[in-house]
Amino acid sequence: QVIVMTHDYEPNGPNELACTKGERLAVLNDKDAHWIWASRPGSTYAGFVPRSFVKIIGRDISEREASAAFHLPSSHHRSQWLHGKIDRTEAERLLLTEGKFRSFLIRESSAPIGDFSLSFRLADDRIQHFKIHVADQASRYEVGGRSFDCLEAIVLRYLNDPLLDDTCLADPVAPVKHADEDDEDAGTELYSDVQYSKKPAGGTVPPKPQPMYETLDRAAQSKKKQESRNVKMGKLVKKSKKSKKWKSTLFALHGHKKRLYYFDSDQAVKPKGIVDLASSGVYTVDDSLFGRPHCFQIIVPGGQIYLCADTSTEKMEWLSALAEHCSISGVGQDVSSKTSSASIISFSISLMEAKQFGKAGHPYAVVSLNGVRHARTPLVAPKSQSVFWGETYEFDNLSESITTVTIELLNRGKRKDGHIAALTLPMSEFPLGKALDCWQDLASDGSSCGSVRIKGLLKQEVVLAYADYKKFKGLFTEKDLGAAQALVSVSRSNLNEIARHLVNIWRADGIEVDLLSELTALVVKSESSQATLFRGNSLSTKALDQYMKMTAIPYLKSAVGNAITAITEEKRSCEMDPSRGAKPDNIKVLLHHCSAICTGIFDSAAQCPERLRSVFARLKKQVMAKWPDDQQVTKTAITAFLFLRLFCPAIMNPKLFNMMPDHPTENIARNLTLIAKVIINLANLSEFGQKEPYMIPCNEFLKKNHPKMVSFLETVSQAPNKLTQGPVPAPESTARDLAALYIYCTDNLHELTTACSSSKQKTAQKLPAVLDKLHAKVAKAEKAR
Repeated sequence: QVIVMTHDYEPNGPNELACTKGERLAVLNDKDAHWIWASRPGSTYAGFVPRSFVKIIGRDISEREASAAFHLPSSHHRSQWLHGKIDRTEAERLLLTEGKFRSFLIRESSAPIGDFSLSFRLADDRIQHFKIHVADQASRYEVGGRSFDCLEAIVLRYLNDPLLDDTCLADPVAPVKHADEDDEDAGTELYSDVQYSKKPAGGTVPPKPQPMYETLDRAAQSKKKQESRNVKMGKLVKKSKKSKKWKSTLFALHGHKKRLYYFDSDQAVKPKGIVDLASSGVYTVDDSLFGRPHCFQIIVPGGQIYLCADTSTEKMEWLSALAEHCSISGVGQDVSSKTSSASIISFSISLMEAKQFGKAGHPYAVVSLNGVRHARTPLVAPKSQSVFWGETYEFDNLSESITTVTIELLNRGKRKDGHIAALTLPMSEFPLGKALDCWQDLASDGSSCGSVRIKGLLKQEVVLAYADYKKFKGLFTEKDLGAAQALVSVSRSNLNEIARHLVNIWRADGIEVDLLSELTALVVKSESSQATLFRGNSLSTKALDQYMKMTAIPYLKSAVGNAITAITEEKRSCEMDPSRGAKPDNIKVLLHHCSAICTGIFDSAAQCPERLRSVFARLKKQVMAKWPDDQQVTKTAITAFLFLRLFCPAIMNPKLFNMMPDHPTENIARNLTLIAKVIINLANLSEFGQKEPYMIPCNEFLKKNHPKMVSFLETVSQAPNKLTQGPVPAPESTARDLAALYIYCTDNLHELTTACSSSKQKTAQKLPAVLDKLHAKVAKAEKAR
């Protein structure tokens, strides 16, 4: 549909179009009584115009009504000859390849918008084009000096009367409809449910429409749990296509339309962009590719969209939801079934070293799966045309569609990185379950160009149905935690991953507060010195660290996000060390930013997640019972988690927490380090001494803020009156976590059996027998596959 402006219109907001009288616009959506969503011809920008300021040109008559009124046969209904916006060249191609003498079609004219063109094939294969003008006021279709009520009337007239050279129209050439083409314009469905205010007084401009995200959010909230992957909303950090910058963006998935919409802000009325998932692919991204965690990518025609989630759980939820609607997916099977097992493919590759690749000042390597970039090595200075990396990349739950791995060697350049050489191997080169360690030749333009040493391991694992892990899971959810402690004692190198899997399982059952508190109680009981309490790496510290990353990132951002942004934009130095060029006024800059950080933290105490506060409250009681005469240790025990493992790491490297787009420059990194030093000393209720004498001038600031820090730590260690549960994984979704724990057990079975036999804990003593039964189930599932 096309509208013509009957008056000039000046917009009152960013989502409205400025228009002049007589201007024609294309209608994108007209389902509201007061507003029309429209765009100019040839423009990608769209906006609202008041319905009272426009006139719809052309008669709004349906195909059925027109065909019945003019007695057209079904072979000549509108759908058989009316094309969209195809140009003259495409129209001629269709008539010459699909048509014959007297064939015709009608297409939308490129200019002016709203008009049409009738294209007609003559006897000598000439194609003649006739303009069909749609009058603004009379809404009549004009061609050849005649006026008609609609396009059907034109077709009927010239089926019987000659159009040119005594030749009439005959056979229509139908438009080509692609398999993934929707009947509606992409995105039209977004605007059909937008809520508007009631009709204004006559002649006035209508009220503004509500932000689009509210409608989408209502739709998402109204869906049943089993339909959650069809409608999903949330904030992700999106990488700019033209630069290295990343920006927080609102995304909305409409699975039933296979569309992913994204918005500049929560208040945006229209989406910034639409991704057609039917012609897209979704893949994970290793942390190394951009130096930030929880990234993934959507491959679209002509490029890719890189996205980053706040947590690993959030990343997996988006990957799983998108994979269901994308035409290609690098993500493997959904393993959340209660009733059936699944086969999981995992692949690890280590890039050890490269040699004899020619001159390159800053070489690095990129790992691609099926030609899609997944990981990269750091920059390492070469020595005698050789470079050592020793980097390992793990890809878990890969799709069976992944058939190749490519290693490309590049050289970092000032403007553009240069290709050096590459190697592509089929996944079949890696024997299933057996490690491969070999040198492989690199090539460039068909010629040998050095070699690279790789280590690779391709594994296929069986994840049983969730119900099959019932007894095994029970051993890791009992309060004595003997099975977990035994596993950690023989698999220290996997401590972080074991902790993550355990916390996922506990959260799904809603028992994480109890079991995290049991872990901290074990540490407090065994620790003899307050000075080293929770300072090392144990299952307790790793599990609580993982729990904070899963649940406290939004809280972290709300507390210090704005202050950290201000620091990263600061051009002045906070340097205090004279050997690094400190200046007298630098302390003012340092304390200004420290004050902003402290204000954000102190004011956020009430927003600290309830269940985390409950863990801290129990920890406080445990420490007080062990050291009743030391009031400070109850504060520093909380500090060991909330500051040492959350606030200060975020201050020192905000990129890892999605609080800045790139790694900080050297000067900003130094400023962040100095600020973190002050904050951690404040949290420990201590002052600077002779170890760092140049920081002693900050002690006055520390003394002044000690009471506020004490008050903050008291607040976050007070258990809420009523404990509520936020979003958690469904219990059946933890089958993958249970399968991972089973693999860690079997990988260290001999040592684990010995550890369990000497344990006094019942869950540890029962573990070997439960593993035997679980092993039989896994073997049966593997044989069935």
